Amino acid sequence: MKRLVQDEIDELKERLAAWQSPKTMGASVDEAMNSLGSSNLFNQGGLAFLRDAWIAAEFGAIRNAEKVRLVSDNWPDFELCIDGRVDAFEAVEADAPDRRRGEEYRKGIGEMKDDPVEDWIARAEQAPDWLQSACRKKARKNYGSRANLVIYLNLNEFGIRQSEVETCFPHATAAVKDAFETVWILWKKQAYHIWPSN
Repeated sequence: MKRLVQDEIDELKERLAAWQSPKTMGASVDEAMNSLGSSNLFNQGGLAFLRDAWIAAEFGAIRNAEKVRLVSDNWPDFELCIDGRVDAFEAVEADAPDRRRGEEYRKGIGEMKDDPVEDWIARAEQAPDWLQSACRKKARKNYGSRANLVIYLNLNEFGIRQSEVETCFPHATAAVKDAFETVWILWKKQAYHIWPSN
């Protein structure tokens, strides 16, 4: 596994900024992530755009978008084209706020370990806090123009509390409902349209 040099990062950003199918973008992101390996992916600076591209590809595929691309400016993170209409999206990940994934992989903690049922339940109970933290992060940016928001919920409770987690979505994201045109949660290969409520 190798780190990317700046020319490789620039080339990858340029490739992901071109309109392409979600499947093509997903393949490019998978290839880059696999060549980096988890330790480099989460420890090398300047690669946050890969998370945005992964979210864009996954969300685009679920929404049956014709095309998707990263946006090379600071705002928005990506655009989707569905039925000829282009919409701008910001992306954010909801995870344990104190989690340091790079440190986990540097120390070898990212390897397989025992994961008891009690931990699944505890993670599910923290979902509202994780979502609220991600929403606060985006709300603090005070975007001048309107866009849509996709929150990737990085939570696995192995289905044991799925309905309880889903029930928390509207309340946990209410703080950003007026800051974005629409608010979506990407979780378990599903896109939940939360705001505006239907």
